[in-house]
Amino acid sequence: MDTSTVAGLSLIMATNDDVARAAAFLGALGLEVAGDDGFVEVKGPSINLTIMRGAMVDVPPLGGLLFQVAVADVDAAAKLAADNGGEVVLGPMTTDWGSYSAYVRGPAGLTVELITPTAG
Repeated sequence: MDTSTVAGLSLIMATNDDVARAAAFLGALGLEVAGDDGFVEVKGPSINLTIMRGAMVDVPPLGGLLFQVAVADVDAAAKLAADNGGEVVLGPMTTDWGSYSAYVRGPAGLTVELITPTAG
């Protein structure tokens, strides 16, 4: 495959949950959210897709989709996410792999890792 023809990457997630609540949750994390009831598109400055068996942290449900969002202030972002329909399920904490992270479960079954690299 000629990768020079690849212009971007999209992740599509089906849900039976309230799409508007999911959009508000992701918008509160600083992502660009556009669309209407039943269909929302989320855009960020860049995207990385990681596919793995199991998970590096035990944040049920395992499998599914994990959004990783790089932020300047994990503590503030976790509070903002919790104030907008999310639940902090792990952290904030310094990880063994060189980051400071919090895992937030939001509407529509979304799990978001809020992350910033640690110095050193």
